[in-house]
Amino acid sequence: MAVGSTEVSASNALSDQAVQAIESRLMALQRSQAEQDLPVPLPTSDFWILVSQLTQSIEIEMDECIRREGWGAKIQLLQKRQNNIRWAIGSIIQHRLNAFVRHANMRTLLNRGNSSD
Repeated sequence: MAVGSTEVSASNALSDQAVQAIESRLMALQRSQAEQDLPVPLPTSDFWILVSQLTQSIEIEMDECIRREGWGAKIQLLQKRQNNIRWAIGSIIQHRLNAFVRHANMRTLLNRGNSSD
């Protein structure tokens, strides 16, 4: 399912399907970027905006759940999910930064090699 920022209502709440789609794309991007030496293209141009809305959506769900039910198993599951999403974001950023640096270094070395001919 393709998710765009237009699926977000005025209150910045994502539908359950949109949340699942964004989360699965985030995890897929993390796996594919970890295996690549070059930066992997983002799924959409507004990907980081959607990821931000995903994290906000989970925060809101946690707050509402705490107000209604107090601390419990559901909150622990939401916290674990939130931690997994944050880890995936950090991992993507780290791998993408490393890939950009490797790419820049390769281009610099290739340009130096071509200019010495």
